[in-house]
Amino acid sequence: MTISMTTSAHTRRLFFALWPDRRTRAALAERRAGLAGSPITDAKLHLTLVFLGPQAAAAVPGLRALLHAVPAGPLTLELDRYGAFDGARVAWAGMRAPPAELLALQRWLALASRPYRSGADEERAYLPHVSLTRATPLSAPASVPLPAEMAPLRWLARHLVLVESAGDLYRVIGSRRLSSRGG
Repeated sequence: MTISMTTSAHTRRLFFALWPDRRTRAALAERRAGLAGSPITDAKLHLTLVFLGPQAAAAVPGLRALLHAVPAGPLTLELDRYGAFDGARVAWAGMRAPPAELLALQRWLALASRPYRSGADEERAYLPHVSLTRATPLSAPASVPLPAEMAPLRWLARHLVLVESAGDLYRVIGSRRLSSRGG
C-alpha cells in the first residue's frame, strides 16, 4: 500500500481515495489489458474521492482526523463501463449507476475538507472512476479508443485512504478500514 517517494518539506499534494484490495487490483489489471496507452501501475490503482491539492505538512493531522471521522461502512461498487478523458488521454473504469452511499461519502468528504482545498476543482461534477491507462504525448491519438463493453467488476471497497502524490509516486499517509460498525 506504500510506494516510496521524496516530497517537499513544505507542501504535499494529497487526496482521499478508496484503495482496492489485491483481488480487485488483479481484476482491474485484467480489464486494463488491451487498452491504448501506458498502464497505470497496479500499486497506483484507486478511486479518488476528493483531490485536496498542495497542503502544508501542518494540515496532515487534521486531514487524518477527517479520515477517521467519516460516517461510512464498506461500499459495494460495480465497475461496469469504460470511459476516457480526452484532454488527459486517460482511459478509466467507472459505474453506470454509482451507489448513493458512494456519492454521499464523496459529498461528506468534499464538505468536511473544504477548509483545506483551494476550490479549483469544486465546480466539476464528481465522476467516480479508476484510471487504467494514460497515453504518452508522443504516441497518443486525439482520443483514447475504448472497447464497447466491460465485464462488470464487483468491488467491496473497505479501505479509505489519504494519499500523498509526487508525480508518479504515491504514499498512503493515512488509512482506515470501513466497517459496518462505524470505524
